[in-house]
This record gives sequence, C-alpha cells and structure tokens, in this order.
Amino acid sequence: MALVAIDAILWRRLQQANYDSLDGVSAGQYDIRLGRDDDVATFFDGVPQLNPTNLGGYDLKVPIAAFDGASPVPQAELRVRFMGPRSQRKDWNIPSQRPDTAYPLWRLSRSSPNRSTENFVIIARDVLGRFHARWLDAAAVAALPEQIRKALRSQKNMGVEFMAVTQHAEEAVRISDKLLASHNVLLYGPPGTGKSHLMWETAKAFGRDPVQIDTADEAQPLKGGGAALDPIVRWVTFHQTYGYEDFIIGLRPDPSSVQALSLKAFPGILLELAEVARATGRPAVLLIDEINRGNVSRIFGEFITLLEPDKRLGGDGNETETTVPISLPYVDADTVVSVDGQDLPVLKRFVLPANIYLLASMNSVDRSVAPLDAALRRRFRIVNLDPDLEALQAEFARRPPTGSAEDVAEVVRLRTLATDLLSHLNEGISAFRGPDYRLGQWYLADLLKATNQADARSVLVGIWEEKLQPHLEDVFHGRVEQLAALIGEDGPIRLSDPPSNYESAGARPFVNRKLLSPEQTLAFLERLTSAAPNAPTGAPASNSAP
Repeated sequence: MALVAIDAILWRRLQQANYDSLDGVSAGQYDIRLGRDDDVATFFDGVPQLNPTNLGGYDLKVPIAAFDGASPVPQAELRVRFMGPRSQRKDWNIPSQRPDTAYPLWRLSRSSPNRSTENFVIIARDVLGRFHARWLDAAAVAALPEQIRKALRSQKNMGVEFMAVTQHAEEAVRISDKLLASHNVLLYGPPGTGKSHLMWETAKAFGRDPVQIDTADEAQPLKGGGAALDPIVRWVTFHQTYGYEDFIIGLRPDPSSVQALSLKAFPGILLELAEVARATGRPAVLLIDEINRGNVSRIFGEFITLLEPDKRLGGDGNETETTVPISLPYVDADTVVSVDGQDLPVLKRFVLPANIYLLASMNSVDRSVAPLDAALRRRFRIVNLDPDLEALQAEFARRPPTGSAEDVAEVVRLRTLATDLLSHLNEGISAFRGPDYRLGQWYLADLLKATNQADARSVLVGIWEEKLQPHLEDVFHGRVEQLAALIGEDGPIRLSDPPSNYESAGARPFVNRKLLSPEQTLAFLERLTSAAPNAPTGAPASNSAP
C-alpha cells in the first residue's frame, strides 16, 4: 500500500451509452465523452499536446501510473482527445473504450456488474504530477471525503474537482504533523532549498487531512479529506533591530493622548496571536523567517520557558501542575488586543495557551551571523532540508517543454546540464567548506519557465552569472585556490599571483574575472560537468574553448 495526496480529480458518471461501449455493444462511437468543461484542460496541464487539428483540437497521451494491488496493472497510456474550440461539439472524450481496449480497471469484466448511474470512472492527479484511473461504485462514493462526494452526487454528469493543494503538499503535511505534535519546528538547511515557501505551504496544510489515493486499493481508492483546523497565521522576519518590544510587549507613544508624550503598552505579534488563539479557541501558527538573524534571547525573553508544551495551559484551556505563569511588564487596564472587532484585555498574569504553534526557518550558511541560542534551539524540533535534485527533476517532469522536437530536446538537455552542474558544485562545496554551504535546487527554478531552447540557454547563462558564480565567490572568499580547483581556470575566473615583492608581506593569489559571451559560458559549463569526477552523463562535453 502506498498513499499519496491528490490535488485534482476528473470524474464521469456512467450512463447506458458508456456501459454499451464498455460492453462492446454500442451502436455509435466507443468513447467516454467528458463534455465541454474548460477545467479539463487545466486538469491535464503539462501533458504534451499531439496531432493538432485545423479546428484547434489535439490528442493527449496521459500516462496512468501502475496499480500495485491485487491483480496489478502496469503503467499505461490513456488517450484523451479535445475536439477543438472551432469544432461543432467542442468537447473532450476518451476514445476506444471497448472491452479489449478500455483501461483495465474500467472494464466491466473487472468492475462492478451493477449498471447504475451511481457508478463513476475517475482520473486522479496526485501532487507528484502522476495520474491514476479507477472505477467508483456507490459504496466507494459513500466513503469519499465530503468535498468529492458532494460533487459526484450533484446533477452534473462529469466535472473536475481541485483539492487546493500543491506539489509540496506531502512534505508540508509531514511537517504539519510534526508541528502539531511538538508545537515548535525549525526548518534548517542551505539557501535555495525552499524553506520560506515550505513554511507557507505548511501553514496552509496545518491540521489538514488531505485526500489521498491508495495505489493498492481498487474498491475504495480515495482516503482522508477530513476538515482542516483553519488556523490563524501570521508571518514575521527577525533582523538585527527586532526586539522584545516588537515580539512580546513594549511601550510606544500613544497617538490618542492629548499629552505631549504619553507612553502606552502595545502587545507584540506573539502576545497578540496568543491572546487571539486563547479567546477564539482556534489554533494559531506563527511563521518566523530567518530566526537566527535576531538576538533571540532578547526577543523571546521569559517566553523561552513558555515555549515548552508542558509549561503552557492544558488542551482544555485550564492550568496544569506544570503550567508556568509569568508577570508581563508594562501591562495596565488599557492594554488590549482586538479579536473580531472586540477589544479584550491582556492580563498581567499571563499563561501561554496550548494552541499556538511556532514554525521557524534558519539558513545553515548563516550560522556565523548569530548561532541560535541553545536554550531556544532545544525547544524546537529540527527538520533538515538538504538540496533535493529529485524534487527539481519531478518539477521538470510536471512542466515539460513545448514546441518543436528540436526545442524540446534542447530544453531537456539544458535542464539536465543544470542539474549535473549543481550536483558537481555541491560535491566540491561539501569537500571544501562542508555540506551546510551547498546550493539548493531552487537556484535553478527559473528553468521551469523556459519552454524553448533560446529561452533555456539565456536563463541558464543568467543563473550562472547572476546567482551561482557570485554565491561561489562568497562561499570561497579567502579560499581562491579552492574555488579554482572546483571550477577550473578556463572559464570566467583566472587566478593571478601577486608581485614577488608583495609575497613577503603576505600577499596571496587573487581572482581575475573574465567576461564570456553566452555561448562561451555554456561551453564552459558543459566542460565543467563533463570533466568532473564521476561526471554525470546528462550533458555532453563541448570542444569549443572560450
């Protein structure tokens, strides 16, 4: 059994004409018609369009993932046809659904013999971009999550339902589960690994029970989909001037006072969020980006103690034997927070509610900025995010290039070259500087937008010149010999020795940059990846020299 979250489902209610097609007794065309729903095109977004017609139509060969349950079915291709916006019908259909040509899990010999209009064929798209095809009978529909069950039981014969999740949903749900269990989670990793984006995705997935497909269950393949917790979410970024007054509570001028200078206590973002969570009973998630760039001991103050789950209020909102109350500074009768338009007083004797959660991020390269306070760090569950080229390659697969065969082949080659390049650089960075200094896969994210070879070449050259090379020069600052060993001296840099009369005073070799044309830069990157130890074979070498 393997469960994977789905982000969309296309469904078709079976009627007599469909049963006749699947039974091989149809008097007309042997197809399953999907109608004119514009969402079908969105559902199949990323599948290459084939055999274009003069009416604007085209075919899709949709790859259907293997079914690995009892009586397994191997991976297959399902043909889907769009008649075109200028055609008479303008609809979508799935051709050739006869007894011997229909998708195996849709065949009547395998599916329910009950020919009811409460039976459906579905195609589910998971968060990894894979498609799955199944049959649902009335019992399977009754067990579905409410969102899907309601759509299928409508008066429509077909439709597309989107789950409002992303390709990162599986990882976000995993981190959400850790956050629910421990209350405080820290995402830690090199730059470019998607920490900030994943924080937002986790907040959206927090407490959610995603709809999943069980790849080994034929009868009731869709699971989960319970109600989400609907958290209150706030975002803050720590920096050198951020303090306790911003985060917990501080004195500020009172703009409503008639006095020349009147100070008033204003709750900071954590205190305000805690009071809102306590008053409403809703969970609250505080996202803290770049947590180590602030003076965390000063920012959190006595709240460091309250972060521990057993030092807070109990789940029922009452104090426990281990609850720790604190006395807040500056609080008076006028200190309030606003909840749904209502001002609620902040009590001087404060206890932290159980339903507030902290999700923070920290760049592993920035440990030298300010090492994270040990007392604070041990209160967070650490999730390490390493560079993940497989995640990038999966995203490339979700967004295949379009255009001519030549364009497609060249874009694929350049994407492979880019991933080979990043793999080589990270291997050298790990050896010279340690794994914390590696480059994350999303440094190459701009290549996802390049759909033809001219764009892909320009984007890859730009990534090297504007992102990768400057980052490498920063990582290897004062270590120019190591930089030269990693990328060589036949490209954009060359080491120069200091004048001999300076060497006695401690002068060291330094970098001279060379201006290369885009063609020369691409040739250099190809040589670099092909000449690397254990070089990948994705990008062929070039014999041209800059």
